[in-house]
Amino acid sequence: MNYYIRFPSEDKVHILNDRCADFKACLIIETIKNLEISETDKQKTLEHTLSYLKEHQM
Repeated sequence: MNYYIRFPSEDKVHILNDRCADFKACLIIETIKNLEISETDKQKTLEHTLSYLKEHQM
């Protein structure tokens, strides 16, 4: 099976990047929510993840 992807034009690449970032953020948040740890530890994990992403511009 072949898949064809039509990439956005250069002036709309930022929209793709924003949507990819939103998707990644949702995955991170859902993963943290599903951890079997206390709510306090979940909050600390989220804060650590955010600081890591800010430092590494991901």
